Amino acid sequence: PVPPLPTREHSREPARSCTEIRSQLLLPDDHLPLGRAHQLASVVVKESRRAGIAIDTLISVGDVRRYEPAVGSVEVLGVAAAAEHRAVLSRLARLPIAIVSQPRDDSIRIVTERGPVTVHLTIPEDAGAALVWHTGSSAHISALRQRAAERGLHFQKAQLTEKTGRPVRCPSEDDLYDYLDLPLIPPELRSGSDEITSAEQNAIPPLVLERHMRG
Repeated sequence: PVPPLPTREHSREPARSCTEIRSQLLLPDDHLPLGRAHQLASVVVKESRRAGIAIDTLISVGDVRRYEPAVGSVEVLGVAAAAEHRAVLSRLARLPIAIVSQPRDDSIRIVTERGPVTVHLTIPEDAGAALVWHTGSSAHISALRQRAAERGLHFQKAQLTEKTGRPVRCPSEDDLYDYLDLPLIPPELRSGSDEITSAEQNAIPPLVLERHMRG
């Protein structure tokens, strides 16, 4: 079930249990099946667009973007100018679907009737680094951080920087992987197994896409 949250000015009523939307699959108590998680993320994206919030891009990240069958947390990344972040967080907290909201520096956790969603924010210049950071598993990100350190860079808090702290801008995911001397690794493969080694050897396995399937 959704953990209890402190009462805030944006709270309107107690959140319903996530068990109401969980399928009959054998999943951990705090996980959702991929289909339900994708629907939940899509609702937040749709409502944000309907509200006219000044976000350039909204995309599912984390387990949903990696197509994990059991989703531990539903997360969305929004790209907006830095000057808009405070206003964006304020408007996200007041979406009609938000029962409870917990804003932080550059993210907000929204509890809806269907379950909780975390929306992260980044700037366009760091969109690629943030997409990689919020999409990859902890093992994948750890491997990329080590690789960055070996090249005199820091990859942390959804941003790539030099050791001096000077930002290394990565507007696309290709930019981030290029700085780490790797080809783009598809989101579905960022599990932290052997994808880094495969990428080093230019041996990333091809993915089966919808256009490859025949009915």
